[in-house]
Amino acid sequence: MTTSNSDSAKSSTKSSSSKTTPRKRSGSSGQKKEKTDITVVGSNQAVEGYVFFYSGPLSECKSCKVKNICFGLRPGRFYRVKSVRDTKHECKVFDSKVQVVVVEPTPAETIIEGKKAVEGTVITLGETKCMDLSCPHYKICRPLQGGLKRGAKLKIIEVKEEVKCSKSKGRTRVMVLPAD
Repeated sequence: MTTSNSDSAKSSTKSSSSKTTPRKRSGSSGQKKEKTDITVVGSNQAVEGYVFFYSGPLSECKSCKVKNICFGLRPGRFYRVKSVRDTKHECKVFDSKVQVVVVEPTPAETIIEGKKAVEGTVITLGETKCMDLSCPHYKICRPLQGGLKRGAKLKIIEVKEEVKCSKSKGRTRVMVLPAD
C-alpha cells in the first residue's frame, strides 16, 4: 500500500517573511512501498527462484476457500517465487498440498528481428514460422508455447545478444514483460 502525504503546510500569518515546510506524517518514510504478490503453488514448486506462468483461474478453484490468494495474480504473466511461507492448504488441483509463496513478475525471454530490438519499445508478439526442432533456440523463438499469446503487447526491458539463426538473419534475444 502506498501512502502519500497530501497535506500541504499552511502558511503562517504571523510573519510575511516566514517560510513553511511540508510536514511528514509520523511513521511515513516518504518512500513508496513495493507491492507484494502472494499466491499458492504446489508444495513441490514452493522453492525460491521457481518460475511459472499464470494463465488465470481454473473452474475447479471457484469453490476453494483460498481462491482469492490465487486469483490476485495477473493472467498472462510469468512469476518468480521470491520467498516461501510456512502456511499450507489442501487443493483440488494439485495432488499434494499447496504452499503460500511471495512472487514477483519476471520477464519472459524471446527472440525477435534485430531491427525491432530496442529497449523500452512495445512490440506485438507474432508467431514464428520456423519448425526446426533441432535448433537450440526453438523454444525461445516460439514463446507462444510458453503461455504468451499471439498479438500480446510486450515491452522490451532488456536487449541481449544477437542469435545465429539458420532460417533468418538478424535475430536478437530480448527480455520482455507485458506492456499493460
